Amino acid sequence: MPKPLDNEPFNALDRRVARFAARDCGSNGEAVELIVALTSFLLREGHICLDLKANPMESIEPLIPDGLWPRLPGILKQCLAVSGENPADQPLVLSEAGKLYFNRYWHYETELIEAVRERCERKPETPPRRQDSSDQKGPSGIKLSREQKEAVAIAMRSRLTLISGGPGTGKTFTIASIIAQSLPNIEDGESGIAIAAPTGKAAQRVQESLADSFNAMGLKSLNLKASTVHR
Repeated sequence: MPKPLDNEPFNALDRRVARFAARDCGSNGEAVELIVALTSFLLREGHICLDLKANPMESIEPLIPDGLWPRLPGILKQCLAVSGENPADQPLVLSEAGKLYFNRYWHYETELIEAVRERCERKPETPPRRQDSSDQKGPSGIKLSREQKEAVAIAMRSRLTLISGGPGTGKTFTIASIIAQSLPNIEDGESGIAIAAPTGKAAQRVQESLADSFNAMGLKSLNLKASTVHR
């Protein structure tokens, strides 16, 4: 049988939510308690759901009794606190892909996916102002690399662009270059741009890095303020 919830890594909130969800699950109550507590714990660790189709993560595998993991989808489907995607109207949602969510976070993910899909399907508007990004230089006088130029060109044609790279690869200056090419009113400070990061400290770093890049481009009047994603 599932192990008690009174030990690590569970906190009081994990236990309370788990017991509430499992109260009408009959003989499967202890199994549901455990899996809901694990979902709550993983949410605090930065995971939006518990993927029951994948192997258990190393951090939770020792907490799961032998033979329980493959039985969980069937057990959860019999629990009154769990619904499927249509309609997703219970505290917990078991998706068609076999992932267990708290209702709010399933809706968050679904709405985000729909927004991204809608944005990708729309034709991009013609940018009102363009510059030759090959002439733009970074804070150290370094021009855009070939990859950076390609990223800027892609961004100018797209409704959604993801830019990735390790530390020091020029992500911030690439973004600053995209902004410089995209906005007709960039000199007057009315950019209409939102900058966000997971934490206040990270937001401050992003704001300072962008300011350095804009200053290097001679765009000293652009005053962008970053905030947390939550705000």
